[in-house]
Amino acid sequence: RRNGERLVVQRHWEQAYEVPIINGEGGHGGGDELLLSDLFNGPGEDPLGRPSGYLDGIRSVSVGIAGNRSLESSLPVRIEDLDLGVDL
Repeated sequence: RRNGERLVVQRHWEQAYEVPIINGEGGHGGGDELLLSDLFNGPGEDPLGRPSGYLDGIRSVSVGIAGNRSLESSLPVRIEDLDLGVDL
């Protein structure tokens, strides 16, 4: 791990606290193995509540789609105008 890397969590109106970064083996410091395990075995324990679902994925991709369309047209693109078939 690079010197000085740290993870600090601060929720609104709460005290900040540092979370230890566990350096695993393999790609992305062990992150690839965790991601694949969550994908094929279901989410494991996560005290930070990071697992995301289907709609979270659509929301994430929709930002990229809107950004690309905006770059192509030089105009703002509203995510709700993308007609993705779900209410975001």
